[in-house]
Amino acid sequence: MRAYGISIALTLVFCLASLGDEPPRVFSAEVEGQVLNLEGSPIPEADVFAIAVGDRDRSRIPRVRANREGRFSLRLDQPGRYVILAQQQKEGYASAFFPAYGVPAVPPPEVLADEGQVRQLIVIRLGPKLGRFTGIVLDAETNRPVEKGQVELQVRSDHNALVRQSPYSKGQFQFSAPPSLFNLRVSAEGYQDWYGNGSKEQPEFFVVELGDHREITVLLRPVASH
Repeated sequence: MRAYGISIALTLVFCLASLGDEPPRVFSAEVEGQVLNLEGSPIPEADVFAIAVGDRDRSRIPRVRANREGRFSLRLDQPGRYVILAQQQKEGYASAFFPAYGVPAVPPPEVLADEGQVRQLIVIRLGPKLGRFTGIVLDAETNRPVEKGQVELQVRSDHNALVRQSPYSKGQFQFSAPPSLFNLRVSAEGYQDWYGNGSKEQPEFFVVELGDHREITVLLRPVASH
C-alpha cells in the first residue's frame, strides 16, 4: 500500500512539472492584401509568393493563389524581411522576379515579419499587361506533337535575363512575352535544337507588343541516326 501511494505521488509530481514546461514557440505571420493592375482593378487568381531578402535558398518559398477578387492571405513561418511578388501568366502579368520582363512600373512591396508584427496589409500592383506568346511543337517529319521538352527565352538587351520553362505538356507552351526583342531555343530529347529561322550563333528574334498575342509553330527535326 505504501509503495502504491509513493507511485501516485511521483506520477502527480511529474504531471505538475510537465504542466510547468512551456511548449516551444512556433513563429507565424500573415500577410494579407490584394493584387491589382495599374488601373486599380483586381487581378483574379494571381499567384502570390514571398522571397526572403538575402536568402539564396529558393527551395521553400511561401506561396498562395489569390481569389477571384485578387485577395490573398499568405503565411510566413520564418521571421525576416520579404519581398512580396505576384504573377498571373494567363492574363499577361509577369512577376518582377524575372529580370527579362524589365523594371516593374510599381516596385513590389516589402514586409518585415517579426514577433511584434504578425499581420500586415499590402497591395501588389502589376502591369503593364504584357503580350502572350504561345507555341505548338511538332515533329518536322511526322507532324505529330513533341510531348516534352524545354523552352529557353533570352532577351536581346540583357544576355543574363533568361526565362526557362520545362517541361511543356502535349507539345504546347505559352508565356508572357517581354516588352523587347527576344530569341528562343526549343529543345527535346532526340531532336536538334530549334532557334527559329536562324542558328545558335544567329537566332531569329521575336517581338510581341504589349497586350498582343502571337502564336508560332515549332518544327523539330530528329537527330540523324548513325
